[in-house]
Amino acid sequence: MMRQSLFDEETTSVSDDISKWHIYGWTLSEKYMAQLIKPYNRNRFGQLIGPRELQTDLCELEQFAFYDSKSGGLRAYDFSRQIAFFLLTPSHSFAEWEIFNPFKEFWHYWALFHDALLVHSGVVCQNNQALVILGPGGAGKSTTTLSCLEFGMKTTGDDFNMLCVAEEKILVYPVFTSLKTKKGNALIMPFKCLESWAQYAYANGQKTIYFPKRSDPIWQSGPAQLAAFIEPYWQSQHDQVSDAKQPGLKGAVGAVLQHPYLAKRYLSATKRMMKTLSCYSLALSNQPPKNVARIKALFALVRH
Repeated sequence: MMRQSLFDEETTSVSDDISKWHIYGWTLSEKYMAQLIKPYNRNRFGQLIGPRELQTDLCELEQFAFYDSKSGGLRAYDFSRQIAFFLLTPSHSFAEWEIFNPFKEFWHYWALFHDALLVHSGVVCQNNQALVILGPGGAGKSTTTLSCLEFGMKTTGDDFNMLCVAEEKILVYPVFTSLKTKKGNALIMPFKCLESWAQYAYANGQKTIYFPKRSDPIWQSGPAQLAAFIEPYWQSQHDQVSDAKQPGLKGAVGAVLQHPYLAKRYLSATKRMMKTLSCYSLALSNQPPKNVARIKALFALVRH
């Protein structure tokens, strides 16, 4: 019965409102989980392929499920009827990022089906405009974002942000109301804005996640219009500040989905978005006021 209910139109309700999803979760024994997935073949990415599945472009599937044998978890998504199932065995162990952001994978998929992208990024907002900061871990996304907040600017988040296309504009929305930094980041330790925020150490104490209240003035009120992309780098004394350059993908691909057959769709959407806006490299120094001044100068540049 549970197997039938995964994608059974007769037993599952349909919602016409894209803001309403039905999410179900169960804990199953290892034995029952094995029985549940037995009729399905799994491709090398963990996707479950049922016997009646249509042969179609994998990037266009609206119903798909994944089984992770290592963690003992099954996740199934039905975007046509807006239903998700999370089935776990007692031995399932959550990764630390799942504890703080349990629906990150879901939001990746939701975005891809609604002309949007969930992007690993920091965001700085001013006058309802946004600069999206791309780059791998350690590039300076969080440091730059927190520096701007200390000096009165706003943000939608410094980890993952939603980019949505709307009437020839790209709007930036928050996803998680938290901020994070690496332990021992001397540049942000003096910041006053950190003092009132609840915090939690994780990753064996190597990282700190902050939880500002939703009413905190650091948060952008409503979506902000994306003005440009930024790729930061730490500047040595011999580097020169770079001028505007052609949009690149090296920062954006850090957020590509874990399941490669959907990465095709993600990368296609990323290229399409980045072609419409400029991408600037930002040289970061060990003096936050200077970094903030460079951000403000970029805002002035993109406004003209």
